[in-house]
Amino acid sequence: MHFSKKIIFAGGAGIIAIFLTLALYAVYFSQQTVRKVRIQNIENEAHINSEMLRHEIHNLLELPRQIHFAIENSWQNNGQIRDTELQPLRNILEANPNFLNATLCTPGGKNFVLKGRGFEAEKLNSTPAVSVVPPSTLRYKTAGPQASFFVYDISLEELNRHLAENHLGSDQQAVVMLGSGQILFSEKPDEWGKILPKNAEFEWQGPIRTDLPEPLILYLKFSPEKISRGSGQISLMLYGVSALALLVLVMLYLFYQRNLSRERSVSYRLSEKNQQLQLENERRLKENALLQLQQIETQINPHFLFNSLNSLKALIETESPKSNEFLQKLADVYRYVLKNNEGALAEISDEIQFVEEYFYLQKIRFGTALEMEISGNFERGKIPFLSLQTLVENAVKHNALSKNLPLKIEIRSDGERLTVKNNLNPKKNSPDASTGIGLEYIANIYRFHGRGGFGFLEENDYFVVFVPLIF
Repeated sequence: MHFSKKIIFAGGAGIIAIFLTLALYAVYFSQQTVRKVRIQNIENEAHINSEMLRHEIHNLLELPRQIHFAIENSWQNNGQIRDTELQPLRNILEANPNFLNATLCTPGGKNFVLKGRGFEAEKLNSTPAVSVVPPSTLRYKTAGPQASFFVYDISLEELNRHLAENHLGSDQQAVVMLGSGQILFSEKPDEWGKILPKNAEFEWQGPIRTDLPEPLILYLKFSPEKISRGSGQISLMLYGVSALALLVLVMLYLFYQRNLSRERSVSYRLSEKNQQLQLENERRLKENALLQLQQIETQINPHFLFNSLNSLKALIETESPKSNEFLQKLADVYRYVLKNNEGALAEISDEIQFVEEYFYLQKIRFGTALEMEISGNFERGKIPFLSLQTLVENAVKHNALSKNLPLKIEIRSDGERLTVKNNLNPKKNSPDASTGIGLEYIANIYRFHGRGGFGFLEENDYFVVFVPLIF
């Protein structure tokens, strides 16, 4: 009988030990799985916070871009700007608390104060496009038409309050700084504008591409309590499983399932939010590209038509039979410009035919001072609408043309991409400063369609542009 009790006790202890071992393993496995999912969610949250920050900076600079566009249009309409024309812009700025000061500086030395006090233009010429100035102000400077520029001062106090309200620093310590190292956002106001110390330790960091001339850098430091949240409850339950091993095993399994389900639910919500942000980015890219395309089409219409009509007049007076062919080419060019292209893409064969007709009209105007050579396979593939015409127009616009030193344009295809190349002979003291709208339009179209490979460079006195084909 005594021997039987020992066997029963040993067997029961063995069973309890087995269930306890299984329970400990289940708890350990659940802790590691929940911790892994939680860390992944924290990293996703960090990336989403960085995307939210990019959107906030974009929204903050939306007003300067609108003002820039309004002033540029006014300037282009009459060649000058009057103080009375700026009053509606002052009213907009006065209603926006983020801007402390805003000034339009003209090349003639006259400054228009849009809000607050004016700036000393001489001191601003050598300042960077974006920087933090005392006491705690983000200064944003953009180039405008006719060698002018616009200067805006944005309160870091307003910026930090706005970002804090969007939960940028609620669950983790966050620091946002310029690429130069100056701090824009921090929990400590006395750190605004200062350089981040080299010995600062953070567990997550990454660059953020914004509309500013230089990228921002977001640093995050997470507390251990956030990562290990929920694990303490599981650990406390370990001490009670020795008496009821099987029950504890079931309870811990259910607890594990609940935590895992909750973390997966959070992960799903974060994924949905990230997809919404990506869709918003794609929509904005497409809107920007279409706006730039509209500006390119608007630029083609008045200036090109004026020059073409002058050339037609000269042909009628000197070479009347040739004027009919010129007129037909001109009609074909404008018929193509007014064509509606879905997705802002066009067949490469259509673009080649169009640029040949466009070059024919320019050749009548410039004669032997302008040459173009086209070679390669153009049977399949698409490129951005009006891209080749834009590159040819840029080459003609920004280079001096003469019979002794003609402008030579080469368009070649290897079946995968086009290479557009022209010799460089920049105009001296040219009043037409490059706005970059044409190249930025082409780049936005490729970004919208998720196609890389577009780029340009200056090499051995040549300007070369690489235009990949989209299939």
